[in-house]
Amino acid sequence: MNEGLLSQQEINSLLQKNAELSSLPGLTEGEKDVLGEVSNISMGSAAMALSSFLSREATISGMKIDTLGLDELKADLDLDRLVLKAQFDEGLEGYVLLALASDKLVLAMDPNLSTELGDGAFGISDGVLANTKEGLNNMLTALLDTIAGMVGRNIGVLDPDLWHVGPDTDKEQLVKGIGAEVARVDFDLQLETIGNSRASLILSIDAARAIVEALSKAAEAVEAEARVEEQEKESKIVPEIKDREKKQVSIQKPQFSQLREDVKSTSRQNIDLILDVPLELSVVLGNTSKSIREILSLNPGSVIELGKYTEEPLEVYVNGKLIAQGEVVVINENFGIRITNIISAAERVKKL
Repeated sequence: MNEGLLSQQEINSLLQKNAELSSLPGLTEGEKDVLGEVSNISMGSAAMALSSFLSREATISGMKIDTLGLDELKADLDLDRLVLKAQFDEGLEGYVLLALASDKLVLAMDPNLSTELGDGAFGISDGVLANTKEGLNNMLTALLDTIAGMVGRNIGVLDPDLWHVGPDTDKEQLVKGIGAEVARVDFDLQLETIGNSRASLILSIDAARAIVEALSKAAEAVEAEARVEEQEKESKIVPEIKDREKKQVSIQKPQFSQLREDVKSTSRQNIDLILDVPLELSVVLGNTSKSIREILSLNPGSVIELGKYTEEPLEVYVNGKLIAQGEVVVINENFGIRITNIISAAERVKKL
């Protein structure tokens, strides 16, 4: 076989894979990646809104995205799920649903229900249900505002309906109007002192595709604008270079006055002149590097591991230059540092 050419077996394998991918319903892998990024950021905002409403920490993790048909969606909306359903009326078409496990969320809304929890079969009072709807409305508002900012368009919904899925729930009515297929993004929702539960963002497939398309266009617009700015800079720089090349430059040998032999050293006097000049002194605990995805996923309570061992000395910098090392001490309830090593001039040169 010639180098760089595919065998007939390899060609047949590729054709079979393409045929399988083209027959798959729902979103492509590329669309899932984009929607996953949007959902991760927007659901992070929703969790912060819920945290503020409950006055307890709420965080998300463990994202999983897939597509479902209506029958799969009805089976997925099992008993004791709280579902907030809203129809888009601006910016997008279709529906958006927030589905959360009722036991953990209701317990967060009303801790007095703790004695009734266990098997999931319990009633929810109208007052708690109204409070729960308000909390989910806050989540949905924060979520849609974040998506709107990312895609560069206003997104609005009609007044949402709250469903408490139980044995008598008409699931046909619950999924009515959503469409034949939906995109579902699952998260693990952690509520402080309550525990973990499943939270789902569900979008009509057309709305999910519209979000992906709008975000792609917004990214292309930013790239196009950056290219235009770069071209404008280049168009200004080239004429300036040509103008400088045309100018006659006069080159002369520098002339210096003769040094006097009777000049005395004034180094100490010069140092005295700058003793009161303030310098910025900083102590570095450690550092690390994170990807944009990891930075965007940070939430209150996230822990960042630094690339420094606990027994390693801290670094002391003056105006950005490393001058010493030391260890942390506490002075009258304030942090301080005890100098353990002064960096010599030779060591500073080695670190350049």
